[in-house]
Amino acid sequence: MGAFLVSHWLLWSGIPTPDLAILGPDPSNAWSDTTPLARLYTVLYAVGAWSWTLGLAGMALRFFSAESAVVRYVSDASYWIYLAHLPLVFALQAVLKDSPLHWAVKFPIIVTVALVVLCASYHLFVRFTVIGHVLNGVRSARV
Repeated sequence: MGAFLVSHWLLWSGIPTPDLAILGPDPSNAWSDTTPLARLYTVLYAVGAWSWTLGLAGMALRFFSAESAVVRYVSDASYWIYLAHLPLVFALQAVLKDSPLHWAVKFPIIVTVALVVLCASYHLFVRFTVIGHVLNGVRSARV
């Protein structure tokens, strides 16, 4: 199944190219939703989105299906990161909003700082506590 999904992704991942050719790189180049070109764009966009989704799922099945302590740890931490990330990301954006840095610099700073803080908070305050038990089940030993 994973190999099929990877090949499907490789086959259809080029779908965004005709989309860009139709609309162009500037999203302000919008047109009426009733034109045939708009309909073609919509269909290609939907097929491309599904292809990327299925392809990435196939790659995950193909390359991450073996048992791994790192993958297991990230899997356990992911729900905590999902639950706790929003206020932290908003706070980091507020701190950097007036900074003269380009967004392409601010974005990786926010992602990196947020992930470091969230992973550390998971390991120190969640993994072997009642919260960790509720989110992931009981852990037998502190790693």
